[in-house]
Amino acid sequence: MMEQHQVQDNAKSEVTEKVNNVEQKQQQTSGMKKIGFGVIGFIIGGPISYFFQHAAIREKIPFGRYIIESFKILLDPTSWKSDSMVGNVGLKIFLTCVICAAIGCYIGYSMDKKNNSKA
Repeated sequence: MMEQHQVQDNAKSEVTEKVNNVEQKQQQTSGMKKIGFGVIGFIIGGPISYFFQHAAIREKIPFGRYIIESFKILLDPTSWKSDSMVGNVGLKIFLTCVICAAIGCYIGYSMDKKNNSKA
């Protein structure tokens, strides 16, 4: 009888330990979706910003070249100060990237919240 209680206690403690391990893993990965979707949103924001530029820019610069030049502008923010046109383009690129990143973070947060409510 005594052995049966020990076996039951051991089984309960093993189950409790496994549940705790699963909860710890969920807590560790919960922020990763927000970060991942935020980064993806920021990257997607670059190409989307093309559609928010002036018509003259869209007419003279093909989409492929715009993508390359937009990342050059983002990586060299000192060029924003030297030329007001580059500053205007750079600001639109940056703001679009930040907005898309915020949307991505919100999507990741919603997914984490949904997964945590199921558990």
